[in-house]
Order: sequence, then C-alpha cells, then structure tokens
Amino acid sequence: MMFAPLLLLLAAHCVAAETVLGVVVFTRHGDRSSKLFNPTHLTTLGLNQVQQSGTFYHSTYIADGAPKQIFNISSPNPNPNQVAAFTPDEQTLYSTGYAFLQGLYPPRPQESTPELLTNGSSVQPPFGYNYLTLHGENADAPESIWLKGDVACPTYLNAAKTYSQSADFKALTASTQSFYQSFAPLLSGLFKDSDIGFGMAYSIFDYLNVGFVHNETIRANVTPDQLFQLRTLADAHEWALAFNESQPERSLPAQPFIGKVIAQLNQTITAPSSTKFSLLVGSYITFQAFFGVAGLQKLSGDWIGLPDYASTIAFEAVTNASVTDSLPSPDDVSIRFLFRNGSAPTAPLTPFPLLGTGNELMSWADFQSKIGGNQIVTASQWCTACHTNSTAQPFCPMAQQNVTTASFNATGMKPAVAGVVGAMVTLGVAALAILLAALLGLRLVRRGSTQPAVLPTTQAHQVPIMTKEVSHDGSSAARTML
Repeated sequence: MMFAPLLLLLAAHCVAAETVLGVVVFTRHGDRSSKLFNPTHLTTLGLNQVQQSGTFYHSTYIADGAPKQIFNISSPNPNPNQVAAFTPDEQTLYSTGYAFLQGLYPPRPQESTPELLTNGSSVQPPFGYNYLTLHGENADAPESIWLKGDVACPTYLNAAKTYSQSADFKALTASTQSFYQSFAPLLSGLFKDSDIGFGMAYSIFDYLNVGFVHNETIRANVTPDQLFQLRTLADAHEWALAFNESQPERSLPAQPFIGKVIAQLNQTITAPSSTKFSLLVGSYITFQAFFGVAGLQKLSGDWIGLPDYASTIAFEAVTNASVTDSLPSPDDVSIRFLFRNGSAPTAPLTPFPLLGTGNELMSWADFQSKIGGNQIVTASQWCTACHTNSTAQPFCPMAQQNVTTASFNATGMKPAVAGVVGAMVTLGVAALAILLAALLGLRLVRRGSTQPAVLPTTQAHQVPIMTKEVSHDGSSAARTML
C-alpha cells in the first residue's frame, strides 16, 4: 500500500507524456557571397551550415529514438507526403532549402534497390539525393508572399523610408560617421563616398563580414572588435526597418508568414495523413518582423539583433492527450515556439514564450486568435494591405477582383483554411488568364525575380562608439534584402 501514491504519480506521468504531432521550421541561408556581386550563391561553408542544421532537426524530430520524434513520422527513409518544403525561387535560398533537406533526410545509397531491366541488366539509383520535393516560388507568383511579404509591397517600403527622416537615424548617422569613414579605403569603388555611413550599415557590414571570412586583405585590415561594432550598427538599422510598435506597417512581412505557419500547422493538426514537417526558407527581415510582432524583444535586447547564418525558428504542435491511429481533438493541441541561433553543434533549440504570456505553450485556439490576429491569409488581402498594383505584382488585379477575404470568411472557414483556398482560387484565375492570352496570341513576359540581401549576426549589443542608447523608432530605406 505504501507504494500506491508513487504508482499513481507514475501512471499520471505516463498519461501526460507529450507527443509531437508536427513541426513548422523557418530557416535563413548559410554563409554566402557578398550581395554587392550578383548573383549571390552559398559558399561551401554555407552549404555545410545549412546541411548541419537539417541534420540537427533530423536527430531531434525524425530519427528513431529522437528526443522529440514526431508521431508516426517515416524514418529513416522519407515519406514525401509528410514533408512540405517551400523556398523563394532564388539561387541562394533554393540552395538553402535543398541542403537542409539533405540533412533532414540523409541519402541512404547503401539501402537503395536496383531496378531490373528487361535485358537482364540492373541500374542503381544515383547517390547523393533523397528525392524530396522543394517548391520554388517565383517572385511574381501569389505564393511568394508567404515567404517574402516585403517584396513589391509599397506599404512596407514607404514605412521603411520614414526611418531615414527620424531623429534617431540622424543622430546615429552623425555619431558614427568617422567610424565608417575609417573603412573608406576598403570600400572605395564599391560605395560612393556619400554612401559610406550608417545609412548603408547593413550593406557595409555585409561586404566586410563576408570578406573577413573569405578575403585575406579585408581580414588583415578589419579587427574583430571593429567587425563587432559594424554588426551592432547593422543590428540597430535592420531592426528599425522590421519593427516599430507605433508604425505596424514596418512589420507587414510577418503577417503573410504567420498565415502560412498557421495553414501548415492546421494541416498537421486536422489531417492524419497530411504534412508532419514543414520547411519554409526566407529572409532575416521576416525573422525580425515576427520577433517584434510576437513581443520577443521585451524578453531581452538580444532579439533586436540579426539572426546568424542558418538560424531557425520552429513551431511545434504538441499534445498531452492519448494518441493512437487518430489525431487528438484540436482543443487538446498546443503550440510551442523555439529559436536556434546558427547551426553550430552546441547551438540549442530553445523555447520562448510569445506575447509576454510567460508560458512556452499556447493552446492552438489561442495561437490562432492571438498570433493569428496578425496574419494575412489570401493574396488579395496582401495586395490590399500593400497597396500593390499590376506593375509591382501582376497577380494583384486578378486576386483582388476574384478572391476577397470576405468571401472566405463568409463560408465559416478558419483563416488557415481560407488561406489555402484563397491561394488555390488565385492560381485558377491566373491559369485562366494564361489560357486566354494563348488563345488571343498574346506573349506573356515574365518579370525577373529580385534577390534580397541577407547577413549574419544575432544579438543586439551595446554600441561602444555611441554616446546614447539606441532607440529603435522606425524603419528605413526600401530594399530587397534576404
């Protein structure tokens, strides 16, 4: 009898064991060439960083015996129906998605089955591939907004421009000018003399940071302390572009991203045979905009900094209910947000509370209503919020005419479902337009995709050369950066 309380506690613990139903992961690229020289590409170092990140997620969520192995996930070989991966159709980001998937499900050539031909010979499949599908979204396609909602969005770009008129920006420009001018010999020919200053904080840091790793001349003429200072200033500048509490338009890139996250989680939670691991590839501005919207900067000033190369954020769908062949009720599902800075083996995947709740778990209903309150769920809604016309995005006139947010909400669909249907209807309209153009003998011209600029760094740090604390009241110049 004396062991009864202990047995009850153990039984309760077993019943309450947490099950991971699925994960949505958002990643930025690894080490790459400088944005000053197009086209950019991942370096060998960058490819390895992203592949290592995928390997980390394999050992965390996929492998047999993994500490958080997803319920009924296929291992060690992938089930293509369980993995959904999306990336902008740009070389740097597409390579990122591909390298991540190679780590998530490492190729297993030793287990491949040869194909027998009728002539009696056999053919082995090529090594080095895991054959998972990576969806590349072109910059002028409706689906591009979920990953890069800042591109061709005048509302965001106009809000960004206001930062350069702020007292904060002008003060930082004046106080750091001599510091930036000290790098003029290294920047000559790449930047106009008038551009060498805080207004180009990210671009200057990007060039010198890439050079510090790959260019002996730059490494010999830039000290680690100077690079740290450049990074800190870039942190301050880019955070101002991505978030300002009094000007929510600056964090508009986070809204379609949130819509995509909720749509992917909704599939995982409601459909037993649906996606269990979603991979989204995008830009650091989306990281920072989401951090601001989620109130993470109130936890620590570290969130103001740019995330390191190959950094990831993850959204786990978990339950404490008993899970067998059928999924639990959505009412028994919670969402956990986690962040991993960089891809070093020692970098932890750490949970953090959202919106100042103090709890790392948020019920699925609360996540949809509180985090989802900031979401954009259709291309039409994005076009309206961005005030984007056909010149900036060809799909907007059709989306706004044929796909309205009101029409989806009137059906009683949840926002996540509405977002999926909205995208499908928009694609149908676009296909019809292409068919009509073909019948009329018109030639469709495809717009070139823009390549944004990305960079390494993470935490926000005190700026040694500043005489005042950095106040991030705004955002800055229009740009297309990764």
